[in-house]
Amino acid sequence: MGKLRKIASLIFITIIMVGCSSIPEQPTSVEWQTHQSRLLQIENYQASGKLAYISPEQRQSL
Repeated sequence: MGKLRKIASLIFITIIMVGCSSIPEQPTSVEWQTHQSRLLQIENYQASGKLAYISPEQRQSL
């Protein structure tokens, strides 16, 4: 009986862990769909400003 209880506990814990780790799919809002379609219409862009890279060994600014 003890072995059966251990197996049942293991199965139960596994099911709980799998259930908690799954994320339900959320519906896409109309606002996001509109925003995404506007982004797909972009053909080119221009950026201005500075770019910086910081790592433990070096720092770079362009």
